[in-house]
Amino acid sequence: VLPSGVTAEVPPGTNLIQAGEAAGVEMEAGCFNCSCGTCVAEVVDGMENLSEPTPEELAKEMDITPEKVLRGIRANGGARPQPRRGGGG
Repeated sequence: VLPSGVTAEVPPGTNLIQAGEAAGVEMEAGCFNCSCGTCVAEVVDGMENLSEPTPEELAKEMDITPEKVLRGIRANGGARPQPRRGGGG
């Protein structure tokens, strides 16, 4: 469980592991490229702000199905925050 209210400004293409570390949160990861399954986590808020699942996230060895994605299960090594829409911040 990550601390509530922790934020970080990150450049485009940053994955959730990198964003967490930029915010000072230690993130668990084994391979950093979505091949071992260590970084699979539940996103409890903000799924609409993340990239679509990558093919690496949906690979059989990751055990992340489209149904699990709908329930908020993502790989922190693959999911990437998307720029805010509307120009506000």
